Amino acid sequence: MKEKSKKIIAGTWISLKKENCRVIEYIQRNLLLVISMLLLVTATASLAGSWSVTGGFQYIQGKYIYTTSTSTYYLYGGLRYRTSRWNAGFNVPLIMQNSDLVNNSGGMFVPSGHTHGGSVDPPGGRPHGGGMMGSGGTIETSGVETQHELGFGDTYVSGQYTILDEQQNRPSIAFSGQVKIPTGNTAENFSTGEFDYSLAINLAKRWGSTAAFLDAGYWWLGNPPEITYKNPFMYGIGLGQFFGGGRFSALLYYQGYTTILEGYDPPRQANLGFYYRSGEKTLLSATIATGFSNTSPDFGFYLGFSRTL
Repeated sequence: MKEKSKKIIAGTWISLKKENCRVIEYIQRNLLLVISMLLLVTATASLAGSWSVTGGFQYIQGKYIYTTSTSTYYLYGGLRYRTSRWNAGFNVPLIMQNSDLVNNSGGMFVPSGHTHGGSVDPPGGRPHGGGMMGSGGTIETSGVETQHELGFGDTYVSGQYTILDEQQNRPSIAFSGQVKIPTGNTAENFSTGEFDYSLAINLAKRWGSTAAFLDAGYWWLGNPPEITYKNPFMYGIGLGQFFGGGRFSALLYYQGYTTILEGYDPPRQANLGFYYRSGEKTLLSATIATGFSNTSPDFGFYLGFSRTL
């Protein structure tokens, strides 16, 4: 009896110790976020710019490389600081998701490596079901929980600096970057627990009420314990149209990546966004999206706003 009690006490102590480690790890990650935000506020205190509040709701659904569909809901909130030449800001989401099969890394949904006792088909095997999917392999999944889990996701800090303004014979040229700070809950698979980084060059040109955009960049992705990602190149091309004196606009944007998971199609996705500027301070947006590979969402939509303070 005493031996049994000792085992129970020992097991409880180990569980408490693991939980304390998770709490300490979460505090450390969020402490880095707080320090980053304080530095951003301090750096902008004496500059001639403006702050804006950003927010939005997003729904994404897809099977990705699995036979089980994953639904993900995001509620975003953040701040951004703008001047005539550069901007910087951050956002952090509250996430609800019905499985732990995918992670959000580098702004993409990537497989987490969890199959819950399932098996893996070889790449190029039977076709993936559902949506506009590619021809990569499919992972059988079994025993996946359908209960929705709720928690905070990773924080994205981003910025952009314009090095050349647009002129009649050339586009504007800017450099942008993002850092994913792993503040999300790794236990619920809302985070890989690793940092991600990106750098990109952004070109934009406007002809009257029509605008074109061209982006190219590179992501450095952190690897969770279960899986190894390849760092991808990113490319994007967009065509926009302005209406009503610039109050309304629409943007069709296609974005793709090079291979992230060996043997499977890289993410490829098209977005169609609609925007409404209410006065000088408020911008409303609505975007629908569809994927063209088995590492992209089948469907998604986003509702957002930005309000200058």
